[in-house]
Amino acid sequence: MDHLRSAQHRRARTRNGTGAEPFLGTAINAAYGISNQIFSAISFLVGSILNAMNPQLMQAEGYGDRQKMLEMAVKQSKFTTAILALAVIPLMSEMPAILNLWLKEVPEHTVMFCRMMLLAFLADQTTVGLGSACQAIGQIRTFTLITFTPKLLFMPAIWIMFHYGCTVFEAMVLYVLLEVVVALVRIPYMHHKAGLDTGAYFRKAILPVVLHSATVAIVCWLCIKGLHFEFRFFVTGICGVVAGLFAAWQFVLNSDERSFTKDALRKLVKL
Repeated sequence: MDHLRSAQHRRARTRNGTGAEPFLGTAINAAYGISNQIFSAISFLVGSILNAMNPQLMQAEGYGDRQKMLEMAVKQSKFTTAILALAVIPLMSEMPAILNLWLKEVPEHTVMFCRMMLLAFLADQTTVGLGSACQAIGQIRTFTLITFTPKLLFMPAIWIMFHYGCTVFEAMVLYVLLEVVVALVRIPYMHHKAGLDTGAYFRKAILPVVLHSATVAIVCWLCIKGLHFEFRFFVTGICGVVAGLFAAWQFVLNSDERSFTKDALRKLVKL
């Protein structure tokens, strides 16, 4: 995102012809800094989940059980996305209220920056398990080139967009779209390299988390439309999480995972 700020700076200098402080430069810097703090906190949560699941995935590939390894990759993708959605979607929904409580003055574009970055991160998680699977089979170099080249293209693309007068919002839309493209590219690549069943991946990983995320988003939207009082974001968050847990049970977990969850809950209650 540093290139976004520098491009905006050049655009401003072109408009006013001086070395003075750029148009929207300070606001964009502040907005990006705040959104990056939120993004870092969410990234830490997801990183902890991935670190807990990676050893089993690597072990399966080490034993030569490619099918189990790919199944673990599916679980990793759908579980991290579902858990992330429980935090990200209510946060995105109530972002203006949360930032107003957190900050004395909310810099311009901060709400948009935060929402776009979290949305892009959520999209990326839908195939994050395939990244771990790629590491397990040892195809890092080609995978990295394929998935990071579109992100690198963001820099010249954003420079051109700002040169022709695009807005910061349009730049962030491009950022989200690139993250979606990168996430989807992982699927055919792993089909080619590891025999991933693409249809099964969409049924078992993508569709469940889309239904789950849509449920959480609808409940949060209803709370925002129907409730109007101070600190409403607490109610929105609680309702979003409850709806998300119900949707996870219905859409994300398969029959074996539901049985495992029931057994784990019974053991927990007996403690």
